[in-house]
Amino acid sequence: MVLSGDSSVGVGEGFDHEESRRGITRNPIALGIAALLLFALGFGSFVALSGGGGDGRTDSALQPAGAGSSTTAEATNSEAEVASTSTSAAANGGSLVPAAATTLSASPAPDGAYVQARLNLDAGPNPGLFTLSGRVPDAQTAELLRTAAEISYAPYVTSDLEIDPTVEAAPWLAPSARLIGLLPSVTDGTIRVSSKGIEVDARSPNPEYLALFEGALNQLSGGMPVTLVNKTITDLVPPRFKADVVDGKVTLSGEVPADAVKALLEGGAAAAYGQENVASTLTVNNTTYTSFWMYTMPGIFQLFAPFPRYDIQVVDGQASGTLQGGVGFAINSTEITPDAAKVLDIGVSILARDLSVAMTVTGHTDATGPDDLNQVLSEERARSVVEYMVSAGIDPQRLQAVGKGESEPIAPNSDPAGRAVNRRVEFNFGPAGG
Repeated sequence: MVLSGDSSVGVGEGFDHEESRRGITRNPIALGIAALLLFALGFGSFVALSGGGGDGRTDSALQPAGAGSSTTAEATNSEAEVASTSTSAAANGGSLVPAAATTLSASPAPDGAYVQARLNLDAGPNPGLFTLSGRVPDAQTAELLRTAAEISYAPYVTSDLEIDPTVEAAPWLAPSARLIGLLPSVTDGTIRVSSKGIEVDARSPNPEYLALFEGALNQLSGGMPVTLVNKTITDLVPPRFKADVVDGKVTLSGEVPADAVKALLEGGAAAAYGQENVASTLTVNNTTYTSFWMYTMPGIFQLFAPFPRYDIQVVDGQASGTLQGGVGFAINSTEITPDAAKVLDIGVSILARDLSVAMTVTGHTDATGPDDLNQVLSEERARSVVEYMVSAGIDPQRLQAVGKGESEPIAPNSDPAGRAVNRRVEFNFGPAGG
């Protein structure tokens, strides 16, 4: 992503940058993430993306599940049944209603307090795509859980939480908010948290994704046992998708699992930009799996519509891209304006939804003023953005701040319009360690 901003500065953009620093305004979504401490841990080894000479930092790798507190109960899915569901999925464009999506949902609710989250991609972008249910002792806990669900699954959240003051509060209720956003990391399924521990049904395209999912559950479980009640391995391959937007013209390309998904993506782009401005070479490949990101893309098109240039691509299940233009900072300032905060919250949402994504924030200036002061200003702008995202609950090891000063203009510095474009903060997001 790129934020561009400031109007022209007469005596040099590098001057007076001390006047206004790090004024941060947060919307309720960002505050909700901070309150929930969402995704303090994540998948794999998080490496901040390198950015023109900056050094990345690496967390310790998350090991696939196996030993420890996790157990697996697969009586309902024999190897033959798994093979059968894989074949059915390929034959139906990745659409499948397996036992993994219904077993826990159909079983009796536990006594006492419990939390249940179900992501069912076969419901499509409609009510029922994500359902939050359960029984909690007070309104505060219910709001905490609903906020976590909205952060990860909006606008497709149906909540059916029951508030029952007669049930006892439990120490695992609040940490449950950290678990319910993990389901898109496989394909879909159900997570139930109760006094019995964490029970899971999961549908995954391959065993590797499932192992990472189970490992993340173990790391976020706070010591509670994790039981994989049912699993379905579909053996489908990741879809490939790219959207390029230049001055209101959209080009879509890649492979998606079904005609309905193709229509959703093309229709979402047309709704944001007009049918006449959309060119699509999307094709249908029914050996690819459906992913939750496909249902969020129409909303992303709407959110990004004010920005003249951006690209988003999903390859091998990993999202990456760059957003340029739109809003930015006040003159000679590192203060994050309300308009800039709205864009940053989109970046926070991207990182919160997908734990395998990291982000490099790169600050730029125009060529007016001393080189050394412009370099400092670009670095401080990048750091202020990183600090905003960290304050919203994003692990700092997934973020890197880089300053490029005036060294990488994307427009001529000879006129005010070009200088305004060059004063920007660029966001590049992609696979951790990519």
